Amino acid sequence: MVNLSKLLQLNWQQYQVIIFDVDGTLYDLSKMHRLMRREFLRYYVRRPWRCYELVVIYYFRINRERLAREGAREIAHKQYAIVAKKFGLSVEQVKKIIEYWMEIRPLEYLADCAYPEVKALIENIFQTETRIVYYSDYYPLNKISRLGLPYHYWFDSSAATIDALKPAAGGLEYIMKTLAVTASDCLLIGDRYDKEGLAAQKVGMDYLILD
Repeated sequence: MVNLSKLLQLNWQQYQVIIFDVDGTLYDLSKMHRLMRREFLRYYVRRPWRCYELVVIYYFRINRERLAREGAREIAHKQYAIVAKKFGLSVEQVKKIIEYWMEIRPLEYLADCAYPEVKALIENIFQTETRIVYYSDYYPLNKISRLGLPYHYWFDSSAATIDALKPAAGGLEYIMKTLAVTASDCLLIGDRYDKEGLAAQKVGMDYLILD
């Protein structure tokens, strides 16, 4: 359960923009992982010859964390190309595996993993003049839509317009420039200090890490 008390204590009116992380902030990521492990078991026990895909997924996640720490660029290509080279696969093969298991399949479980308190709060804020923004290291629109969340803008840090995974400051800088606001106008809400917290600190933006 997300710690809603932190959210309720905030004075929303002091901010023009509230920026929400997606994974782990809008829904229970631990619960999602448990459900997806069950899906893996069901799928691969019937297709043991494809179990190498689990290693591909694991390495993709580990490698992406490394790219984030290094502040790498050309993320959209490198995140797949490095994995493809390691396992002797094509970029398209890796992309197909990752997109299915990390973007498409989890959508089925989002409603079960959603934090209803956060959704209610976002809906309330959306009725005010404060703008709601979603900022993720993965393409977020499908998840936002499946969760039924209102929004004004969304941003993907791996897109060419940003090309900088958290905790790099490039994404928040791009958001502020696009929305014509300053750091003091914004609040970033996330679930990881080493991602959202550090990114916000780099640009002098207020942030809140949900427990």
